[in-house]
Amino acid sequence: MNFVNSSVTVNPLPTVTATSPSSVICGAPFQQTITITSGGASTYTWNTSATGNTISVSPSVTTTYSVTGTDANGCVNTASVNITVSACTGMQQFGVLSSEFVVYPNPNDGDFTISVTGLNKTPAVEIYNTIGKLVYKDVLTAEKNTFITNLAAGIYFINIIENGKVIATQKLICK
Repeated sequence: MNFVNSSVTVNPLPTVTATSPSSVICGAPFQQTITITSGGASTYTWNTSATGNTISVSPSVTTTYSVTGTDANGCVNTASVNITVSACTGMQQFGVLSSEFVVYPNPNDGDFTISVTGLNKTPAVEIYNTIGKLVYKDVLTAEKNTFITNLAAGIYFINIIENGKVIATQKLICK
């Protein structure tokens, strides 16, 4: 009998990662978009059919995003990240902890004042109806701003936006 010696190289699986800047985002009517980044491999395929090491997503419900990474040796591994979508009702602070955001009077007839303190920039104001449609947009030019919106009676959501991110939100009631 003749025996043939051969050596086999077993490559380790790549350590694939998937990370996002936040694991909780706001859903409708605020619908945030976040970027998820992967690492640890050479090529990437997401469960959304996207390829590349980053994807931008705007989930409307809590969703798990998975990525399959392949290294230079052809070895494959996966990673996932769960993004929780919150209703974001009531007043929420997202990034500015030293600010105060007050809307008055509330309820009102569409004419109201927004008072914001503790911000360094000129934030935008966006008002959405209950189905998530943007119905009014403006900029805060001072710490105290009065708005005449002519909004119909109903419930609305005011977003304060700074550097493209929602930093606070509050419910607005027009009667």
